[in-house]
Amino acid sequence: MSFVFTLDGCNVQCYLEDPNLILQRSDDTKDTFQVSDVIGIEISSKKDNKERVSLFLHVIKRLEDKKWTRHMLELIGHTDACQEFATNVQQSLDKITKRPKKLLVFINPVSGSHTAVRMYEEEVSPLFKLARINTTVIVSAREKHIEEAMTEYDYKAFDGIVVCGGDGSVNQCFVPLLKRTQEEADINYHDPDVKLKQIQLPIGHIPFGTGNIFATIANGCVDVETAVLQIIKGSVRHLHVSSIYSGGRWRGCSAIIAGFGVSAEFFKYTEGFRWMKTLRYLVVPFYFYLAKSHKTYNADITLYKKNPPTLGETDEVIDEGSISLKETVTVNLMDLLLFNVKLGDPFYYFGSESMDISSVKLRISTESNRFQLLGLFINNMLRAQGTYEYPEFVKNHQVTGYKIKINEPELNNSEGGRYMLLLDGEELFITESEWETRLQKSVVAFYSDVF
Repeated sequence: MSFVFTLDGCNVQCYLEDPNLILQRSDDTKDTFQVSDVIGIEISSKKDNKERVSLFLHVIKRLEDKKWTRHMLELIGHTDACQEFATNVQQSLDKITKRPKKLLVFINPVSGSHTAVRMYEEEVSPLFKLARINTTVIVSAREKHIEEAMTEYDYKAFDGIVVCGGDGSVNQCFVPLLKRTQEEADINYHDPDVKLKQIQLPIGHIPFGTGNIFATIANGCVDVETAVLQIIKGSVRHLHVSSIYSGGRWRGCSAIIAGFGVSAEFFKYTEGFRWMKTLRYLVVPFYFYLAKSHKTYNADITLYKKNPPTLGETDEVIDEGSISLKETVTVNLMDLLLFNVKLGDPFYYFGSESMDISSVKLRISTESNRFQLLGLFINNMLRAQGTYEYPEFVKNHQVTGYKIKINEPELNNSEGGRYMLLLDGEELFITESEWETRLQKSVVAFYSDVF
């Protein structure tokens, strides 16, 4: 069934032809939109004519650099025709089962510029209301509040979870959710050789933080409107993670970076300068690397290079020989697991589900001086311009995991544990001098529509 409206002073014939919504002009030119790209519909009466109303059709418009924006079309027609057409479009939208109807939203009010709550109310909430998505909003009141809530909250009442903050806030959300998923499925997730069960509830990241790599992974860019629109559309991809095990227990996981040593200490140190915003990554490194002392660890590292295990199977460990890190200034251990796009620097890896991402990069930094460490940091910052070259004291390995043993245990940090690991910006303290990581493929569901 077709309807005739006025658009920009010209008559247009509008009709649904699954899966598209078509606007055909009198000169036979057409505007074709996927129904799934319709955000929502609004009807507003005209003051000067009660029989005619404006029907505002809000659709997704794709811009350059993978950004999305809301595009509004004003269709003018008789009241009955507009209402019937709006009902037909809404019924088509309701049939798209992947579109969320009820979301649990976490807001980290201190993320980024400390304006997360205002930004949510002004930029995010109106789009969710337009898409007829009901939201339950929780503003975190303290450190680790999101993690606590996800440990206890009845998440099954929702179609998805949205995190408004930085990468650390996202990690606080999916780590306890992944743990609960294993417990509910009665899976022995403490065994490194057991494949973890996939999370079914999708997570969306609204990039309000200083670091917003999750948004880059899911949306192809760091843009609030794009992130919201991709959540509304409801497409899902799955993210790989590296799980951390120590003392016979699963301790958590990372989806971007798992760091130990000077790198972890640096990012922890910069937290005290959040008031400088992103400028802290330009100023603080010079003092941290040149003026502060850094620990040295003598360690044995076993590299795992076989594909990740399936449920019930075990990994065959290929031991290339222990790597003894003697008389070193620092040991940097980072797992980087990302999907969708491969950036210019091979240190970063993304991959779509059509690709076989079976390993991650483990970077091991050995003996170096303060200036070399600062140079390494600067080179990392310049990687996007293609100027990055690894120095001799840095060794890279493609692995599915590793096992590390500190041969001369010493206190790394007195605030709650012996050794500090940094997982996607979140601190993890462990008391054991041995731990290991394993790659777990496609276990965290993310709202994403970039492929």
